[in-house]
Amino acid sequence: MYIRLFILGITLIIVVIPMIIIQLLCLRMPIYISSYIPMRFHKMMLKFLRVNIVIKGDISIYTPTLFICNHWSWLDIPVLGAVLHAHFVAKSEIANWGIFGFLAKLQRTIFVSRQNRQRTAEQSNIITEYLADKRNIILFAEGTSSDGNRILPFKSSLLESAKPTDSIKPAVQSVTVIYHKLYGMPTGRTKRPFIAWYGDMEMGSHLKDFFNLGPVEVVLDFGTPVYYDDFTSRKALSHHLESEIRHKFDAYRTA
Repeated sequence: MYIRLFILGITLIIVVIPMIIIQLLCLRMPIYISSYIPMRFHKMMLKFLRVNIVIKGDISIYTPTLFICNHWSWLDIPVLGAVLHAHFVAKSEIANWGIFGFLAKLQRTIFVSRQNRQRTAEQSNIITEYLADKRNIILFAEGTSSDGNRILPFKSSLLESAKPTDSIKPAVQSVTVIYHKLYGMPTGRTKRPFIAWYGDMEMGSHLKDFFNLGPVEVVLDFGTPVYYDDFTSRKALSHHLESEIRHKFDAYRTA
């Protein structure tokens, strides 16, 4: 583990710092250019962390698309960021998390406050503005991360951003995230929490446990894209997405 941490430190100096400088310059350029460096960064991190991605289903070809995902861990960020040209929606506290907050800002993350319901409409409008600018969005609909053994109830408020306007009709696609294997063997109830980061877990001890794990295989199972006006209400759309993700998640969990 310590050798890998040493290698990570050297990598940060030799590779990541120049990538950050380049990304700062790219933020002034079109989105397809400024999204390239973050994707390369995420892929590099996954290679170091020994995480392999298996994609099932077809990634939406529509622009813009609002990707709705379940949430396990900080690891979801490089996993999804390595395959999707999209911006994340994250809780506002992350903006102040030192290097993590800085990196999130480099990817033009949208920060929202789940506790401040009075700002829900304002925050939904910010997401709508990104979608109107032909930018894809990744939203963790549970609002927080789970222990990896269940899907938490979805929060529907920010799905209002997918409502069609005169200029755009965003697609909405579910993405079921399943950390399926360790050492080539299916993960079980006892191993999933070592991958998940949730509740009041301390980051240092969590990372220590994670670095002691073997190679990880994560499945990204993409659903069929739908549209807001396919459903009678925002909550009906949320129920559809939650049911789809829950069904796929349970199938892998019991396999």
